[in-house]
Amino acid sequence: MQAISSTPQTVQRPQLVSLSRLTMIALVGLALALIYAQLALVRQFDLALTVFAGLMLLGSGLVASGWRWTPLVGALLSALVVAGNSGPVIYDLTHPEPYHNFAFMVIAVALSLVGCVSGILATTQNYRGNERRAPRATTSYLALLTGLCAGALLIGALPQSAGAAVSPELLASLPALSTPGMYFDQTTLRAQVGATVALRLDNPHGVSHAFDIDALNVHIPVVAGEQSLILFKPEQPGTYSFYCGLPGHRQAGMVGTLIVEP
Repeated sequence: MQAISSTPQTVQRPQLVSLSRLTMIALVGLALALIYAQLALVRQFDLALTVFAGLMLLGSGLVASGWRWTPLVGALLSALVVAGNSGPVIYDLTHPEPYHNFAFMVIAVALSLVGCVSGILATTQNYRGNERRAPRATTSYLALLTGLCAGALLIGALPQSAGAAVSPELLASLPALSTPGMYFDQTTLRAQVGATVALRLDNPHGVSHAFDIDALNVHIPVVAGEQSLILFKPEQPGTYSFYCGLPGHRQAGMVGTLIVEP
């Protein structure tokens, strides 16, 4: 009786298409960006950002497994970074004055776009056939996106319209309004009609804030850990609301009342 020898069959991991690798790179880049945000922007541990960073790394690992559907997961995660934070994304992209935040958001949105588009295209390739190479136009599109990002960063770095110049000594002597957290340390301010209001806006908090009075066209940003000058002259008596215009901050309680007396 002839013995039948059996050789164990090894399961070959599917070969990654080029677009899948690009999706992985974008996801890892997003994870690193979210970690950087905690170290350099928020300057404190943030559970939500940490969870998002972990999801990006998990998604990259799934794509690396080579299964046909996994790049679509990477695309969804990439889109989630922007869609889940649409308010801060729009604000930072339209307010380049805190340049650090603006530059971070430009790069994060670019990585999200790359991850989303490449993930969708990689999934399509996986289900359509044996083509493993990226489309010929991929390099051109990446170069175009890089150019757009560089242009946005250069434009954002241009000096904005200069506000009132003040020496550090004079700024230190002004009455202070502080933002030690998601609140103003004073919720009621008083002023006289026709009198110039000069305040020092201190922000010891780990995130950027702003001082906004829509009725008086006052909009003063202040970067985390910095100071800004609040300078305006109310011309009409009344009661006005001041608040922080960054997305979600007003809803979190960053609001107060300005009383202008005759």
